[in-house]
Parts: sequence; C-alpha cells; structure tokens
Amino acid sequence: MDIASKKKGEGTNLIQREKSDWTRKDRLLLLFFVLIEVGNGVEIYLPGVIMQQVSCDVRLSQWKEGLLDCIQYFTLALATLLSGIVGKRFKSRNLTLLSLYLSVLATVACAVVANFTTLLLSRALIGFCLGLNFSSHGVMTAELAGSKEIFDKIVFAGAVMLSIGGAWCGVLGFFLLDCLGWRVLILLTSLPLFIPAIFMIHFIFDEESDPSLGQENYDVQKFQDDNLNNMTSQNFLVRVLKLGLFSAITTFQGWGLIVLVPTMIQLLKIQEAGPNPDCHVTVTQGAELLLVALVTSAAIPGRLFVHFTRNKFSFRKVQLCVAVLNVVCFTIMLLQDSRAGIVVANLTVKLMYGASAMAARYLVYDKRYFGESKFALGCGVTHSLKLFGGVAGTALVAFSPVSAVLMTCLVLGVLQVLTVLSMKEVQQLSEL
Repeated sequence: MDIASKKKGEGTNLIQREKSDWTRKDRLLLLFFVLIEVGNGVEIYLPGVIMQQVSCDVRLSQWKEGLLDCIQYFTLALATLLSGIVGKRFKSRNLTLLSLYLSVLATVACAVVANFTTLLLSRALIGFCLGLNFSSHGVMTAELAGSKEIFDKIVFAGAVMLSIGGAWCGVLGFFLLDCLGWRVLILLTSLPLFIPAIFMIHFIFDEESDPSLGQENYDVQKFQDDNLNNMTSQNFLVRVLKLGLFSAITTFQGWGLIVLVPTMIQLLKIQEAGPNPDCHVTVTQGAELLLVALVTSAAIPGRLFVHFTRNKFSFRKVQLCVAVLNVVCFTIMLLQDSRAGIVVANLTVKLMYGASAMAARYLVYDKRYFGESKFALGCGVTHSLKLFGGVAGTALVAFSPVSAVLMTCLVLGVLQVLTVLSMKEVQQLSEL
C-alpha cells in the first residue's frame, strides 16, 4: 500500500471517529455558547423595546432616537472587526472574558444615566463590549469542541437561541416594562445570562485549549484541508468579501423590515399607546411588543430548514431560491396596497432571513473556509461586515421613508442573487 492510500485510509477512519459522543465539557460548551447568544439577541433588540419610554423619560427628539438606535450597532460592528484583527494575539478566551466584564459594567451604567449624552455613551459602550465577543466566543468554542460535528450542532443551537433571545426581549418588555421601567428592565435582560458565562470561563474553561479536546477533529481537518490549503491562502480576501457581502445584505434586509411593524399594528388593530406625563403608564408599548417578538421568531423555521437540509441541498441552489424569493416579496411590498399582502410578504422575508443567516453562520465558523491560521480574522471581519449591513438598515429605517427602505432592499436582493452565483468555492468545500 502506498503512502497516499495509507493517509487516505487513516483520514477515512478519523472521519468515522469524528462522530463521537458528547462529553461533559461539550455539553458545558453548548450551555456557555447558548447563554452568550441569548444575551446578544436580547441586547440587539433591546433598544427597540425600550425606546418609547426612554424618549419620554429623557425627552428625546426623533433625530436623537434614531441616533440612539444606530450607535450601539455601529460600535458593535466596529468592535467585532477589532476582535478579528487582534483575536489571534490576545486569544479568543481572553477577549470573550474581557467583553463580558465590560458588558456587565456598561449595562449597569446605562441603567443609571440621567441624560442623553451619558445614555448615548453607555449604549455605544455596550455595543463595543458585545462586539468583542460577537465572534470571539464562537472561535473559542470551535477551539474547545470535541469534533466538527458537535461544534456545528452548538452553532445551530446558538443561532436559534439568538432569535429566541430577541423574541424574549419583546416578551419581557410586554410583561415588565410598564411595571418596572426601562432602567430596571435593562438590568434584567443580559446580566442574568452574561454573569454565569463569566463564571464558566473562570472555573470550567480555565485554559485556552485542552489537548484532549478537538485533537481528533483537527486531525480530520488537516487531512481534509490538503486539497484547499493553497486555494484558501490565495483567495482569503475574496472569500471574506463574498461572505461578508452575502451576510451584510441578509442582515440589512432582516433588520430593515422592522419598518413594517406599524403596518402590521394597523392590520391587527392594536391600539398604540399615546403620550402621557407619566412615562411608565401609557407611553410604553403593549401588544405590539408581542408582535415584535412574533416577527423576530419568524426567522427560526428558516434556521431549522437549513440545519436539517444542508447535507441534502447545495448552498448555492438554496440561497439562490431564497434571494429570488426575497426579490419577489419586496416587489410585492412596494406595489401591493393590501396590508395583509404586506404582512405575509414581510413574514416570508423574515423566514428567508433565518435561512440565509443560518447558512452564513455555518460558513463563517468553518475553519476550512478561511484557513486555520486566519480563522479568527476571517470570523471577525465577516461578522463586522454583516453588522455594518445591520447598521445601514437601522439607519435607513430611522431617517428615511418606508418606500426608500423597501426599494433599497429590492436592489440589494438583486445584488444578492449575483453574490450567491459567484460563491463557487462553497460547493468545492461541501464536496470534501
């Protein structure tokens, strides 16, 4: 038997052993990853839940409301880019731990601020802290997971819990915002999730890596990557830009659809709260918070579909269908006068957002896509581009008419079709 055949046989055996049972540390990694994902989901959607009450309490103009909506997402994207650049030097565990400590402090500061300037600074700091862990906790989990198969399941669970975290934020607002006020609600959102994660890093994941964990998986990766090493190193920038553009458009369309919530409120005949001198009584939202939770959770079926069919259908075929369907839905929303038609199209796009976001997640956390030496950098830059797409969508919603948002989403939908068609390397990756 020649050396090549021997290596191939060894690689095949390793691949078969890759489907190993979950260890105790793998289960704890799952819990750790889910805690952070739910916390991130809550923090991402929290500004939309508390903004009406904050605006009344601090006396904000519409322009200042829009600025508060955008500043957290801007610093979130900026810090995510920074985490990718410095991730390898400072290690993902240290970055994640630092971000969680700073998030706790920034959240407390945001709850006690008294004016617009300090509120703006505290929201910016919260976004920056979240950005430091937005990709670093995933890199850390990838380094510690027992196998790629286990890590993929952790990524899937985290993605679903990110959507649930956003929906949970709306539910908490519905039940507690009027009773406790926005300052107390801020303390009850991410703190109960981030503090246990801090303890887990200190007392369970006390080292950056454990030689007994993931070694089998990395041996498999090394065997599988022999055919991609040269191509990955040569096309790293191209791969980052393609996946970053794909993720940015997906996030822009998904986050930008919040602009249609008022239309859904009118259709469902939800009575909106009016102005009142007591900001804790009628200025806060009611049933529309549950509607926001419903719209947010609409992405979950899309995530489930991609997870259970990713080995049956190719990335390009599924995402091409998703992109074309999005173009059709945005065209309907622009031309359709029926509120019911707009609502159905809105929920359909949100479903498609879940499918595209899940597919992008699997790619961004696949070491083979960026190459192991540039894994942290690729994750950070791609996540950052994705979040800048969300920043652009949020800003457009805050400062532009509905028609401008929908038209932009339509144009980006056409660009998404071209982007998916250009991502041929994903098909090569799936064949290994």
